[in-house]
Amino acid sequence: MQTLLHRFPIIQAVEWAPSVQSAKRARFEAAQRAEVPGFEVRQRGQSGELRSADDRAHFYPVTYVEPLDGNERAIGFDLASDETRRIAIEAATTSGNLVATAPIRLVQQQGSQYGILLVDSVSSGSSGPGIVLVALQMSTFAATLVQPLRSTLNLRLADVAADTPFLDEIPRSVAILFETEFNFGNRRYVVSTTPSPAYLATHRGWQSWVVLAAGALGTGLIGGLLLLGTGHVYRFEQLAKKLRENEVSLRDKEAELESIIYRTPFMLIRLDRDLRYRFISEAYLAMTGRRPEQVVGKRLSDVLSDKDFQSIRPHVEKVLQGNRVEFEREVHYQGVGRRFLHVIYTPEKDDSGTVTGWIASMLDITERKRAEEEQKRAAEAEQILVRELQHRTNNLLAVIQGIAQKTFSGSESLDEARKIFEGRLMALAGTYRRLTKSNWTGVSLSEIVQLTLEPFAARTEIEGPDLMLSAKNAQNFSLALHELATNALKHGALSSAGGHVSITWTVAGGGAGSVLRFRWQERGGPPTFGPGQRGFGTLLLESTFQAVDIDYAREGLTCEIQVPLGKDEFGTAPRLSA
Repeated sequence: MQTLLHRFPIIQAVEWAPSVQSAKRARFEAAQRAEVPGFEVRQRGQSGELRSADDRAHFYPVTYVEPLDGNERAIGFDLASDETRRIAIEAATTSGNLVATAPIRLVQQQGSQYGILLVDSVSSGSSGPGIVLVALQMSTFAATLVQPLRSTLNLRLADVAADTPFLDEIPRSVAILFETEFNFGNRRYVVSTTPSPAYLATHRGWQSWVVLAAGALGTGLIGGLLLLGTGHVYRFEQLAKKLRENEVSLRDKEAELESIIYRTPFMLIRLDRDLRYRFISEAYLAMTGRRPEQVVGKRLSDVLSDKDFQSIRPHVEKVLQGNRVEFEREVHYQGVGRRFLHVIYTPEKDDSGTVTGWIASMLDITERKRAEEEQKRAAEAEQILVRELQHRTNNLLAVIQGIAQKTFSGSESLDEARKIFEGRLMALAGTYRRLTKSNWTGVSLSEIVQLTLEPFAARTEIEGPDLMLSAKNAQNFSLALHELATNALKHGALSSAGGHVSITWTVAGGGAGSVLRFRWQERGGPPTFGPGQRGFGTLLLESTFQAVDIDYAREGLTCEIQVPLGKDEFGTAPRLSA
């Protein structure tokens, strides 16, 4: 008997009930009390309580039940006291075949769930005539057999002639996608299934699910009932062959399902109501760098840091209330670092609607998040560049407008003014080319001076530290040097063969308070006289620089400029050139 119960753990009890005539009831009860104190033949009252059985011609009281633990209430119960049981007993004794009862409430069952009895009549033997029966809790029976696919399908099992199903996991509003009927123990049963929410959450279609459901039910539920219900060797052999074939088919389907689970980018985990891990997919293990034994059976709070656990706690509470939850979050995994996850929690419920746990499907979206952040930074940088470009363009246009206004408002002819304007624009353009080349990080003062005076290199002396000027100062010095060089060529030292120009500069102070002291000195040219009128060059110098000193000495013009330097402008060791 223990072998049978071990092989079929979904059997609630195996019982023996002898046939007892009414006239022998008292003697029978007395004999049983010798082994079971307080024994009496009982039946259910109207309110469901067990009481002494009414008198009738025959009794079938249960005297043996295995296992006894948990089934003590069945001892003494008269099977003939219930109409459903009595009809099955009469059918079994008349036909000599195994008979299944209609759905009934088992004596052992305290709740509202229903089961069936498999009844077989014994006409003679050492214990006399009687009834052997197997008590099956059908909802447990069906749920146990489909447990490996619980995350794949929802099940409804019902007796066709009964109003209440044994097991019903399918809401009435959900369409049935697979249904099959079968005969067993002179009764007809119908099995209906639909894909579970967890399956639909991870699969686009349900067609392959139908194949899997058909194979699983054929192997498990129907096959299990037939195996319990037959005693014929031939049918055992045929059924075993069919079961082996279905088992191979099911293993193939399970392998296919496992392949899908393992290949999907989703990480799947299953947790119970106690927040313990029951299943983890390979994708989850690969990302966390853990082994199954390090996670399965552990509580959620044992695997996640306290901070991460507290952050998902509201989502866990919500799914345990029976709600589907979807969110994105950042999690820190030891040895892996921070990862962004898109998470869906789907509640799991038992046949009474109680939430027993949940399935979490997670997709690592770290790279997508990083790409989005990078795109956001690039967009912000682009906006900054656009604003900077607009600012610089506006400044450049203002400078060009000022140059044009001063150039064309002088006493020169239009042709002369045009040539002067082009020269000034060329000087400005040269500076902007150098600024663009340096990515607007600055331009060397030495480079500006040497490029401006390159045609007169043999007649110039240049001395000063290598100093990087800001874009604004580089623009101002380029225009200033162009005006000084143009004036020297037309009226000053560079207009005669013996003249020369000395350009020197030093940096006083240090850091943010540094000051550039620039000196332009002409010698050897024609005698210098004060300007008859203030030209563009003088106006440019005085309007551009705060501290400008121009000396029109007879031996040659001298111009001294002092400019505060910014924190990004710096100098190196002095460099001399002539």
